[in-house]
Amino acid sequence: MTAAAIRQAVDFVVFAGDIYDQEIRSVAANQHFIHSMHQLNQAGIPVYIVYGNHDPLDERREYFAFPDNVRVFPADRVHLEEVQGQGGRLVARVLGQSYRSRTDNRRMYELFNPPDRDVFNIGLLHTGLNPSSGRYVPCSIGDLKSKNAIHYWALGHLHRRTVLGTGYPAVAFPGTIQGRDLGETGCGGCLLVRLASSREADILFIPTAPVIWLTRQVEINPEDENMDDLRERLLEEGQRIRENDPAGELEMQLAPGEKVQVEGYIVRWELTGRGPVHRDLITRDEEGTADYLTAALRAALGNLRPFLWTDSVRFSTASPLPREAVISREDTVLQHLQEVFREMMAGENRQEVREIMGEIWFEQVDHEDNRDFQLPLTAETVNRVAEKAYNLVVERLMEGREQP
Repeated sequence: MTAAAIRQAVDFVVFAGDIYDQEIRSVAANQHFIHSMHQLNQAGIPVYIVYGNHDPLDERREYFAFPDNVRVFPADRVHLEEVQGQGGRLVARVLGQSYRSRTDNRRMYELFNPPDRDVFNIGLLHTGLNPSSGRYVPCSIGDLKSKNAIHYWALGHLHRRTVLGTGYPAVAFPGTIQGRDLGETGCGGCLLVRLASSREADILFIPTAPVIWLTRQVEINPEDENMDDLRERLLEEGQRIRENDPAGELEMQLAPGEKVQVEGYIVRWELTGRGPVHRDLITRDEEGTADYLTAALRAALGNLRPFLWTDSVRFSTASPLPREAVISREDTVLQHLQEVFREMMAGENRQEVREIMGEIWFEQVDHEDNRDFQLPLTAETVNRVAEKAYNLVVERLMEGREQP
């Protein structure tokens, strides 16, 4: 990211919190960050920082001193910094406030009040953008857009890159610069934001992550009969990933002169579909089958460049349906079952599906909302459970029809 900022000759750099987690921060990590700040200082680029829930000011411990170009915003008030351009001309203001502890329920944005709109005003805020949150600065997108003296809200906390608007005020989360696990898939990076009074903000993407986390579904075929068939099917998809570079399929425009440079991928595989291998192989020894395929894929693809490392292999397969299960116009039972399944998957019925699944699950709005006695429920989990339930009902129904 530092090299990109220098390469793009930016006016200044902002960090919206959670630079690192204080509980696991090392001297080496702190030294690397401070060294990056010195590089920006040598390039004449100022840096503005607010601290978030993982690095609040009450727990701040810097092993090394910041260079003079770095400004850290306090936690007791909203602070304003003026950005000077060539000849000392005021070109922008940065307003921000750090967390004082690991949770902060203050509505900080309300006090982001620059004196005028004559220069660009940037609000630097660490928030979950959840108005009902009591932990991570409650506010909504509407709250932020109501502050019409702010031209751009640079947000932190959510790990997925999200642009919520380019018209003034523009609002964006940059996401993480490098995904850490399978909850942070896709190409990580930072945002290059260009503000101009005559048009909407240009928000461009600069990729920085050398390693990409992926999840891939691979459908088995009715012809698949053994381990060799499953392994070859996964290897073929692995080669397609390496050749087609899914990290390059970005939903955002790249900044000029930037490109995706990937050293490798970490992949979770999910086998789907129907075939005899489900009944004859997977259900008999699912753990052993997964272990074998994981080891085989790592051996075949793990040492290539770019490498492809298999995190795990999971199964969402089902037994092949008997011929009688081909749904015809006369098969009203299966037709009705299909209709029920489609309704369950429709957006307006998803809350009912969650209620059926029980109180052990909770809908996770914020990625850091973890509970001791409940499991996070995502859209992916709902789909997986509903599909497995549908497949199981169909199989049992057809088995009952086959019995004399």
